[in-house]
Amino acid sequence: MMLSRCSGVGLWGRARVGVLHPNHPLKGRHPGPEVGASKVQLRHKLGVPGVQGPPPRPPVMVPGVQMRSLRFALGPLFARLRPYTGGPCNSAEGQPREGSEVLLDVCQRRHFLRGDQQQALAWDSYLRGCHPGFGPLGMELRKNLAAQWWASVVVSREQVFAVDSLLHRAPAAGMMPAGEALRLIQGGTVREIFQNKELHKEQITATLEKVLGMSGVLREDLLHGALEQYINCLELVNKRLPCGLAQVGVCFHPVPDIEPQNDNIARIGERTMSSLVWFSSARTAGQWLDYWLRQRLQWWRKFAIGPSNFSSSDFQDKEGRKGNHLYYSFPWGKEPVETLQSLGDKELLQMYPGNKSKLHGRDGRKNVIPHVLSVSGNLDQGVLAYLCDSLQLTESSLTRKKTLQRKVLKLHPCLTPIKVALDVGRGPTMELRQVCQGLFSELIEKGISVWPGYLETMQTPLEQLYAKYDEMSVLFTVLISDATLENGVVQLRSRDTTMKEIMHISRLKDFLTKYITAAKNV
Repeated sequence: MMLSRCSGVGLWGRARVGVLHPNHPLKGRHPGPEVGASKVQLRHKLGVPGVQGPPPRPPVMVPGVQMRSLRFALGPLFARLRPYTGGPCNSAEGQPREGSEVLLDVCQRRHFLRGDQQQALAWDSYLRGCHPGFGPLGMELRKNLAAQWWASVVVSREQVFAVDSLLHRAPAAGMMPAGEALRLIQGGTVREIFQNKELHKEQITATLEKVLGMSGVLREDLLHGALEQYINCLELVNKRLPCGLAQVGVCFHPVPDIEPQNDNIARIGERTMSSLVWFSSARTAGQWLDYWLRQRLQWWRKFAIGPSNFSSSDFQDKEGRKGNHLYYSFPWGKEPVETLQSLGDKELLQMYPGNKSKLHGRDGRKNVIPHVLSVSGNLDQGVLAYLCDSLQLTESSLTRKKTLQRKVLKLHPCLTPIKVALDVGRGPTMELRQVCQGLFSELIEKGISVWPGYLETMQTPLEQLYAKYDEMSVLFTVLISDATLENGVVQLRSRDTTMKEIMHISRLKDFLTKYITAAKNV
């Protein structure tokens, strides 16, 4: 049978069914979970070392899989889960700063973070928002983080609704302070004012004040945009409390110049924020603050290898209003990732002066002006936190004579930008690529992100390829080879265990789908 004469669709179909040579040892057997069962039994006889003590993140269990299939599909892959060795603050060398530099190098080389061609960027630049932005993988990681936030706060809640607000607004709208707000002004307008020889100093000042008063104001948070939509939300729920408004979007903030001679100059930085504005009666406001604090801290810890690195502390503002900061412990210290604060009814009353009756919501049989709880998260900071949390450094021997440090970003399956990498091994290149393209389309249709490694024309040793994918946080590497054309089996390599297993190509989609689904429920 000449597979090289088949079309791409034919090759994909034959690979799924498994075309066996008449003398192949698997001829006549179902090429599914039984393949490799003897290898599993041998490992059980020899005794594969397991995890010493409970792992920080529970192993993913795939529901609805029979025990024999489960042993094949998951047993070896999870049999040797390594104990957590920590992020950069617990690197193999025990040197926090060195681990931080290793992480920064990995994140820039693998395009999680964008670097600067003019100067080397340190962590402080990314924390202050003074950087070129995220790379393609960093953008995908932030998108996944925002999707998980949205699913947790909005989709699964009956009383939370999505809203949207403008990036900039008229200066009179809302409660933006006139003096401190970031404003949009055309540079040419300011230049014309200063170059006008007929204007005196007082006239220049007055003209600038007028231009500032007419210029748009950039939003620095998502709170005020939600408050503007409170009355519409109240009508939507028939004035029933509690209820909430949620949004994810870009906000702007001033970034002071680090040069000492530029103390009065600030750049405009931007960051992606998540916001939940929760309206409840004054009677239950304290209970809701405690509730959302537990929910949010549990959510941040859910995706972490080291959950204890996320912590909280309470505070009070100048007016005595209570709140909580959620922190992540970076190697250099704690940085905030989210803030919860009870604001009372002050913001609502300032937003809607005059008739207070239109603000009333129903708390049982009573009509009350609700108190506002703001839950504001910094998703950019969250991306940096999970990158730091995910780094693990281990010794890896690429050759007998050379031992290198293996760097792995073990991002949670729900957050990692790329779930699967497809590569080709030995065999006819064109036919193998056609099989990869068929598998690529099938996985993409199921919402599984795929890295098309089979498009690479330069040959790379497999161990170097695995090292690259580990740094990209790819969950599984699938190797398509001539064995796939003969009997439909592929090699599946796990990021977390480094173990390689044989699986039939027809089972791959269901295995990956159940794996990712199970990870969401852990």
